[in-house]
Amino acid sequence: MEPTHIPQSFNKLETESNYGRDTDTKKKNNVMTSLKTIKRLSIKLREYSGHYISKKQVVENLKKAKKARNKIEKEAYKLRLKFKTYLKERTAKDRQVSVEILEKQEAREKKAKEVGDMSKKIRERDFRSPVLKATVTDPVSNEVVFIETQRELVQAAAASNRKRQSRTEGTPFRVQPLLQEFGYCADNRTNVEAVLNGTYVCPPTTDKYAKEFIKMLKMPELIRNRETVDLVVTADQHKQGWKKQKATVACDYYSLTHKHYKTSIFDPSLNEIDSTL
Repeated sequence: MEPTHIPQSFNKLETESNYGRDTDTKKKNNVMTSLKTIKRLSIKLREYSGHYISKKQVVENLKKAKKARNKIEKEAYKLRLKFKTYLKERTAKDRQVSVEILEKQEAREKKAKEVGDMSKKIRERDFRSPVLKATVTDPVSNEVVFIETQRELVQAAAASNRKRQSRTEGTPFRVQPLLQEFGYCADNRTNVEAVLNGTYVCPPTTDKYAKEFIKMLKMPELIRNRETVDLVVTADQHKQGWKKQKATVACDYYSLTHKHYKTSIFDPSLNEIDSTL
C-alpha cells in the first residue's frame, strides 16, 4: 500500500543527510538536478512507488514492461507504415493534390537532389585550382629542384612518367636474345607454347635468372587437363548481366550510375560494342 502522507520531520532529516551527497553527485555527473530534486517532484505528484516498492515488485514491473514492449514490437512495422501513410495524406491535403501525385513529386525531388549532389561533386573535382608548384629530383644530379612554372611542371611530369613506364628497359626479356625469341608482346606463339609445355630451350647467352624463371612457367598438368574457359562475352550475356544491376549504384561517388550504362543494352549496336569492350 502506498503512503498518502510523509511526515515533514522525515523529509527534513533525509534532506539534511543527503545534501552533501546530492551536491557531489551533481558535480560528478555534470547534471543540473539531483536525487533530492527528483524525490521532491515525486512527492508533489504523489508518486512514491519509485522510492518505496520492494525488489520483488520491481522485477514484476520489469517483466510486465518487457511483455508490453514485445507485443508492441510485433506491430511496430505496421504502425510505422500507418504513420507514413498518415503523413502523406496530410501533406497531400495541404498541397491539394492526391497521394499518387505527391509520391511522384517526392520521387522527382529526390532524383533532382541526387543529380545536384553529383554535379556539385563533379564541379568541385574539375574546377580545382591547378598545381603550379612542385619539387622534383633531377635524374642527372640527383638533387631536389623546386619548380614554379607550368612549362617546367609539364616537363618534369613527362620525365617522371617516361622513367616510370620504362623500367623494363634493359631487363632480360627486353634485350637479346630473348627479345628476338619472344618479341615485345609474346608474338612468337611457338616459343610461348614451348615454354608452357616445358620444352623450350633457352639460348646459351640467356641470363641465368631468366632461365630459372622460364623453367618455372611450365603449366601444371592439373591446369592443362581442365576445360578451356571462354572469356568472350556475347551480346546477350552482356545484356542479361546488366539487367541484374541496380540502377542507382555507381563505382565511385563522382561516377555515373549504372542507369547510364543500362540504357545502352536496349540499343543493339551499342550493346554489341559494349559486349566487345
